[in-house]
Amino acid sequence: QYRAVPRLPVTHRDLAVLVPETVSAARVGEAVAGPLAGGMELIDWRIFDVYTGKGVPEGHKSLGLALTLQPREETPTDEQIEAAVAAIVQRLSEQVGAQLRG
Repeated sequence: QYRAVPRLPVTHRDLAVLVPETVSAARVGEAVAGPLAGGMELIDWRIFDVYTGKGVPEGHKSLGLALTLQPREETPTDEQIEAAVAAIVQRLSEQVGAQLRG
């Protein structure tokens, strides 16, 4: 299927989050999908790391998430990008009980 080449650059962000062990990748995908603040759109995401062990509470796993964001209309500011990432983190927290890993 044809899709026009974007005229604005994409932005990549990586997150590390703690989630209960029972949370599936599909459930994480449902949580990250959806509208974003700041005129941004999530065009791709993937889990690049799953870790359990030292430093991760029992019954949880750490997920490394790679996010690719695309601005809709104009080159975004740092604040707009951070607002979009914050919206994703908020949804992950509300829908799957995720916490940013620090």
